Amino acid sequence: MVIWKYDIPAAARSVGWAVVVNNVEALRILLDTDYVRAAALAGAGAVIRAIASRGILLAVGLVTWEGGVEGGWREWAGMLGLGK
Repeated sequence: MVIWKYDIPAAARSVGWAVVVNNVEALRILLDTDYVRAAALAGAGAVIRAIASRGILLAVGLVTWEGGVEGGWREWAGMLGLGK
């Protein structure tokens, strides 16, 4: 999904959410915990990954603080299905 753009945004969003659900289920099974804790861990991991990747891209100069080369945080949120 990162390598190419989908012609149908809903397809990318559906695949993205399927990955999230898969991660939550895997954490629940591996850690023998409930869904709430597994979802919290998966969410925390996603936030940390986003912050780390943004920091690396900023450090090497591929994006700027003002929004980056692809429209910034709003476009990213839209691709993740979090925005309009």
